[in-house]
Amino acid sequence: MNKPYFPAFLVLVFFSIIAYLVASYYTVDNGSIDIENANGNVAEILIEGQIASSSSDSFISNEAVTSTEIIKFIDRAEKDPSIKAILFTINSGGGAPVPSIEISERIKKVKKPTYSYIKDIGASGAYWIASSTDTIIANKASLVGSIGVTASQLEYAGLMDKYGVGYQRLVAGKYKDTLSPFRNMTTEEELLVQGMLDELYVMFIDEVSENRNLSKEAVTELATGWVYLGQDALNLGLIDDLGTREDALERIGKDLNMTVSPATYKTKRSLLDSLSSLTSGQSFTVGRGIGYELKKQQVSQPMIKS
Repeated sequence: MNKPYFPAFLVLVFFSIIAYLVASYYTVDNGSIDIENANGNVAEILIEGQIASSSSDSFISNEAVTSTEIIKFIDRAEKDPSIKAILFTINSGGGAPVPSIEISERIKKVKKPTYSYIKDIGASGAYWIASSTDTIIANKASLVGSIGVTASQLEYAGLMDKYGVGYQRLVAGKYKDTLSPFRNMTTEEELLVQGMLDELYVMFIDEVSENRNLSKEAVTELATGWVYLGQDALNLGLIDDLGTREDALERIGKDLNMTVSPATYKTKRSLLDSLSSLTSGQSFTVGRGIGYELKKQQVSQPMIKS
């Protein structure tokens, strides 16, 4: 007598459902703040990976840091009387303009001293955020700056013509499908998109000029979209000092005349989050070919980044 056969994926689905139900039952305080060394006197807030409005803007949520999350950390640090300063440890190439601006504007309202330490990279939107703090420290080998804005989109019109694939254009509003990957932009559309980028570019320059007390002419000359090594960034006035994270903490201690004890702020992961990361990681490995490439290409809308 043959034993019943159960496909492996059905077994995986079954146990995933069970795990989800169990995790949901026992999950408490999801999304709250987890603080490493809650008795510390300097709040360390990590800005790592893509800067996004929400975690859904990144294919894997762990790759994104959101403005909502960072602002929540700042609010908590400001309300805590034991926290005397905030250190933003940055390792990011930037991201969407709006969340970068939201974080920047919130930092400028903080009444406690604020510091940034740039690790491997603090570029574009991440540098916009760093420039809003009182003091910026970077490693001599860090990549700093990239003051500029980009809007990119793959365009398939030539490929479609080659293989005889048509594009039936149906829009209400003549610019509705501007930056569609399925047709070439008109000259008028290129001018409109470029105008929007130019406006964001001027905003970026104005913010860095004000935040870093540099002339607009000086910032404009630096705002080529290129990154500078830490030593060059120091000479150009984009940062205030060179060093490691430990040097940044030591500087805070000297500035405030105290012994520094950092309290690192993180989002508390529930049991459900942990189990979800395990299952999604497996799904990502299996389904990377199509899903990952589609997400990277962002075929449904243009990607505007600062």
